[in-house]
Amino acid sequence: LASQFTHRYKIYIEGSAWSVSEKYILACDSMTLVVTPKYYDFYSRALMPMQHYWPVRDDSKCSSIKYAVDWGNSLKQKAQGIGKQASNFIKKELSMDYVYDYMFHLL
Repeated sequence: LASQFTHRYKIYIEGSAWSVSEKYILACDSMTLVVTPKYYDFYSRALMPMQHYWPVRDDSKCSSIKYAVDWGNSLKQKAQGIGKQASNFIKKELSMDYVYDYMFHLL
């Protein structure tokens, strides 16, 4: 996991099923490019595009990713800010107190 903290950008894209990796990718302080998911985790609907991640259009992934990387390379502090906000979100919202609270209200 530590080697994942060295990249400026991360891409989150689902395969044919739900993926557990979203929270780990978002926690890395890197700007995350998220292809619109089909499946959602209990916390993911609270994530805000352009605040916690960069949305990638499903119908034009390559050009959307290229645009995001070009934008991030020209505005590095803003890109780093998006990554940091995502990391802070994961640390706060996925604390065990909140997870237990979610489970309590769900059950």
